[in-house]
Amino acid sequence: MKTCPRVLVVEDNEDLRKLLCEQLAQADYEVQGVCDGIEAMVELEEKQWEVVLTDYRMPRLNGLDLLVVVTVCWPNTSVVMISGEPPDTAKRALRQGAFAWVRKPYDPAHLLSTVQDAVQHAFALRAQSAPGLRQG
Repeated sequence: MKTCPRVLVVEDNEDLRKLLCEQLAQADYEVQGVCDGIEAMVELEEKQWEVVLTDYRMPRLNGLDLLVVVTVCWPNTSVVMISGEPPDTAKRALRQGAFAWVRKPYDPAHLLSTVQDAVQHAFALRAQSAPGLRQG
């Protein structure tokens, strides 16, 4: 049985969340969608995710705050921000550890390519941090 990389979609707009999940599922990812950062943290506790694809502006816990939590608690998980926020917000997210920033409205091919790169990044991080696998 083939194991698909896992992508957690965090988006408060239900229609967009469903669309993102459908596009990623069609590209052979295991996908779960949640509506905010609090729900995302619950999912992150339950399973290992390769990528968190998160909106920036959400209720309860925004994407930037979620990014901080993920980089501290799940450092081998890549975070891709997707938002229509201005470029200075994108730069801030990238400085704080986001793997990438995808601007809304997004090109589906670009998004899928970015997620694939983020998955590879997560796998590389895990390989580096696995005990006994370091080369000296």
